[in-house]
Amino acid sequence: MIIVLTREAEHDLEQIGDYIALDNPHRALSFVRELRERPGLEDLPVIVITGDPRLSVSNTGAQAVLHKPVDRERLAGAVARWLAHASARA
Repeated sequence: MIIVLTREAEHDLEQIGDYIALDNPHRALSFVRELRERPGLEDLPVIVITGDPRLSVSNTGAQAVLHKPVDRERLAGAVARWLAHASARA
């Protein structure tokens, strides 16, 4: 299962899939913090998609931060890398 959260989406931590892509930097920061506190979800790969150049892997807690405009190849590469990582851990 793949879940993509955007500005309009609500999240439900009980329905988390293999990866999460977030498109709202302010929501992403609080979501990642909440996610990391949940047992069994602390290592779930998170990809943040943002237009804010100040956001990075180190200050979001995400595994990847892609800055807009994001082309399909970069997004597909990030998703493939973290899906492979998640599959290897399973």
